[in-house]
Amino acid sequence: DIVSVIDADQGAVIREVKVSKEPCDIAVAPSGDTIAVSHSDRVGDVWFIDRQTLEPLSKVLLAKEQVGKTNCFFLAFGKDGQNLYAVNQFSGNFYTVDSSAGKVIKTARIGEDTPQKPQRLSGMVLSPDGKSIYIPDSNNGKVLVLDAERVVIRDTIHTGGDPFAVNISPDGKTLYVADAADSSLILYSLGSKAVLK
Repeated sequence: DIVSVIDADQGAVIREVKVSKEPCDIAVAPSGDTIAVSHSDRVGDVWFIDRQTLEPLSKVLLAKEQVGKTNCFFLAFGKDGQNLYAVNQFSGNFYTVDSSAGKVIKTARIGEDTPQKPQRLSGMVLSPDGKSIYIPDSNNGKVLVLDAERVVIRDTIHTGGDPFAVNISPDGKTLYVADAADSSLILYSLGSKAVLK
């Protein structure tokens, strides 16, 4: 139930910050002054922490997940750091949170979650221009491309396998997808919409 602060040069934990039960994901605002932490204890809360003092600034309740499943929310700050985006791993509940006011300003349901085709969202990354959000669906071998402003799916990237985490190059041209099915890394061109390697 902690967030560890690690000195990269020393390769050592220099401080531990007490948070709520089972911290799941973490995001740092572009300004570097605020940290957001989600928890997977089925409470559905996100904490905002001051990066300098490491003290909680506010706590936002999102939603409780059904019993028996994790309540992990994956996080990403918007380009200006004002908004925090959070998506639930199983339900597809998507929240836009005003980080300064500490409240939810928009909610939506994304993806397809049916008994025959249950989804498992496994990460999130914002494009450098702040317009697109990429969210892998591990159970269905694809990455959802979300319009950040309208919060609607505008494209789907079919990777196959078990896409579990994503990142994007600083120039916004290449999407990196970790495939947990065979421990591989997929390099995907967002321009040509093709696998590079």
